[in-house]
Amino acid sequence: MQGVNRLPLLLLALSFSPLAWAQPTFRVENQRVQVLSGGELIAQSPAEGLWSISCDWRDNWPGNWRHAQPAKISTEGEWTILTSDLPACGGTWALQDAYRLENGLIHGLRRFTWKGT
Repeated sequence: MQGVNRLPLLLLALSFSPLAWAQPTFRVENQRVQVLSGGELIAQSPAEGLWSISCDWRDNWPGNWRHAQPAKISTEGEWTILTSDLPACGGTWALQDAYRLENGLIHGLRRFTWKGT
């Protein structure tokens, strides 16, 4: 029961920390998307890849995962665009993420497009 009472206090303390007030930013470094707040790294994409696709279903769970890192990084206006192709599941997937800062938040769009064999 004591843990339940501490949670609101912890959330209140975090809401007054400098990181809670800092506008988030993002960057792409070493093929990983990184989110920063107050200049400190708070999250980043997994080392195995920015995108992951499962090509199988085993024991009621996705399996045979394929991963991809960004192959190309470009900028269009305010958008940072990351793209790659991932050969998987009997064909090729075109992958794209687009990020920009919008009203103090990071706006992200993700597209998976099946290109076929």
